[in-house]
Amino acid sequence: IKQDTVNQRNVEITTAFNGWIFAAQTTADELVNKGGVTISKSTDGGYTWTVMDSYFSDDIRYEAVDLVVAGTSEASLTLFVSGVNHNLSAGTYVLYVDRYDAVTGNFIGSNYNLNKGTNRVYDVEMASDYMSPAVGASPYSVALLYSCYSSSFDSIVSVVSIDGGATFSMRNTVATTGSYLRNVSVYF
Repeated sequence: IKQDTVNQRNVEITTAFNGWIFAAQTTADELVNKGGVTISKSTDGGYTWTVMDSYFSDDIRYEAVDLVVAGTSEASLTLFVSGVNHNLSAGTYVLYVDRYDAVTGNFIGSNYNLNKGTNRVYDVEMASDYMSPAVGASPYSVALLYSCYSSSFDSIVSVVSIDGGATFSMRNTVATTGSYLRNVSVYF
């Protein structure tokens, strides 16, 4: 998608109902102690790409990123981007979900922010049932699944929005272990 001098990692893609492709990847430049995320869009099957948003911050690393696009018309297309923001000097981890207008690329807002303190968040994944919404979802659901550390166990946690990603209010611990839970995956 893009040639760059910084390290690119954690590439994720999602495709809209109309064939548009969205991609996100984390970036890091250890020499200048910066990290970021780049979000791109292709409306021609991946031949050309436009950067929708890109941020590159001092003393930050984005440990994981994922995205899902939802909506059954171009007027309703919304891109959800989740990630793990790791502040290196403070040693803290913040899990977030941002929303974008998938047509214009405009940032709509941040719908979910969870400060885990120094408890590491390993991975995050997203999914949506926008093509066939679950009973009770209006207009559709967006799910967030993440794995994290605490001093005594690792956990996998699910956070779900049943109102099209406006609020993420349903939280459930899926699993815990005294060992390790790292990569996760979720699909509707």
